[in-house]
Amino acid sequence: MGRCCRQPNATTHLSRARVNGDQTYDPTTAIKVFYSQARQEIATGNYIVPLTTAMLQATTSAYATQTAQRYFAQINSNGEPNSTALQLIANAPQTITPAISWTMVNLRPYNAPAAQAVTLVGNIFLCIFSFMITMANSTARALVEPYMRFLPYIALRIIVPLVAYFPLSMSYALINVAFDLPLGTKYGDAGGFLLSFFFIYLGMCALGLSLEAMITIFTPRFVPFFLFTLILYNVAPVVLPDELQNSFYSYGSGFPIWNLSQALRTIMFNTNSHLGRNAAVIIAWILMSCGTLSLLTWLTRWYERRNRRRAMRPKSPVKRLSETEKGKEKAAE
Repeated sequence: MGRCCRQPNATTHLSRARVNGDQTYDPTTAIKVFYSQARQEIATGNYIVPLTTAMLQATTSAYATQTAQRYFAQINSNGEPNSTALQLIANAPQTITPAISWTMVNLRPYNAPAAQAVTLVGNIFLCIFSFMITMANSTARALVEPYMRFLPYIALRIIVPLVAYFPLSMSYALINVAFDLPLGTKYGDAGGFLLSFFFIYLGMCALGLSLEAMITIFTPRFVPFFLFTLILYNVAPVVLPDELQNSFYSYGSGFPIWNLSQALRTIMFNTNSHLGRNAAVIIAWILMSCGTLSLLTWLTRWYERRNRRRAMRPKSPVKRLSETEKGKEKAAE
């Protein structure tokens, strides 16, 4: 995310500028710091830039002091100062202090603060929108469930949400255009918009189908607790990069929101592209949710059928003895 590079022959250029009194010498050309703010603007602003600046300030100050002491000792070697050398230093005081400095080069500037709504906060809304569709689908589906066989019922549970997510994710993507997010940075305006819509749709499908699967066992009454867990474990790894968090949060690279956030950063800010891997992880979540939904639905229906069969099973008749039979038994005794 950041790298410090000392420029070739920086020490030679400094020494030559001191000797010649070069007024055009620029101390900031000695070191260059390259970083990509758009990869993680929070980490860049709170950690990388401040820590790098503090380290370089201490290092360059110490170096400037040492080299200045050696140079002054050199021009005063005979016990008398060299007036010509002092005059040259007066012409180029920047060769003494700061002597060397650095230039910050932001390769990928984070020039759209509104993008945080898409890469972090907005993903929470994707979860909530998916949850609303799941709850509505559950209520409507209950009316036809008793009359449907297993396979058509599974198709209904999967296809209806996938269709409902399409206009909702399109609306979400159009909002990004309204806020003038730089979707055309890497792939052009049209390509960037379509790619962002594609990933937003995939992300909503992954989140929504996981809710659709879990509502089978949690029921509409308790599925909001799963929604809270889904949001928490998806959003937590996105706040900071893995290097600045506990190793526990490295699981985020296998979750939908982390990959959705990385894909949108690539589209908007031309960061290092992992779009293929991002799409693969999200699609894997969709397929896993479809499989889980089918399995849980089959188990739930099997359990309900078993309970119905038990309820309909006739109770074993109790043999009742007549008064005559009771008398015969007593006589026999």
